[in-house]
Amino acid sequence: MKIPFTIILILFLNMRSYQQVVAVSNDKMNVLYIGMDNPLTIVVGDYPCSKIIAKTNIGKLTRYGDSCHYTFMTDSLCKGKGGVTIEVDILDSGKTKCMGTSRFRLKNIPDPVAFIANTNGGFIDKKILAAAQGIVPIMLDFDFDLYFTIKSYSFQILRKDSVIYEKTNISGGRLTDDIRYEVLKTSTDDKVIFFNINGVGPDNIVRILNEINFTIK
Repeated sequence: MKIPFTIILILFLNMRSYQQVVAVSNDKMNVLYIGMDNPLTIVVGDYPCSKIIAKTNIGKLTRYGDSCHYTFMTDSLCKGKGGVTIEVDILDSGKTKCMGTSRFRLKNIPDPVAFIANTNGGFIDKKILAAAQGIVPIMLDFDFDLYFTIKSYSFQILRKDSVIYEKTNISGGRLTDDIRYEVLKTSTDDKVIFFNINGVGPDNIVRILNEINFTIK
């Protein structure tokens, strides 16, 4: 299980006996993702978390109690606004002081990769393919565990470049009984193709995922 990275904003204050130092650091090059909770930790040196006031120009910044932990969420409608600015203030002696701002780029969540029977193509035994539960969308090289669902897909079997079976717009991602039956009827070198795979994630954007092309052993 991947552990979600935390974007950390660390601002060291200008105290009477200290030279001012401001450092802003995060693990993803100032990127926030649209349509999901982005975890943030905002720390201002020598001030308790309860004194920090964080604001954003778009989206929603939610704080967990009096801690320094937040989540940022925005939807796709905000993408065109040119990014996110987070302002960090301090409540000190009844007055609010602005300690600085940080800018973040907004990006869409990347597409997952569609797998069946723990693979996304190549040679496969027809019994292994027929026994698979269905299409599984997996996020590769991404720092968050996000849950995608398959809304629909299409399926065909080719023999010597001719379509011998086809079924389109199958609801969900599971292999239906008739598809399992047709897979078990295939011969060596037949092509089995899953295409028009539609997946949706936490951002509610429907995406067409990669085709899965198998050759029967």
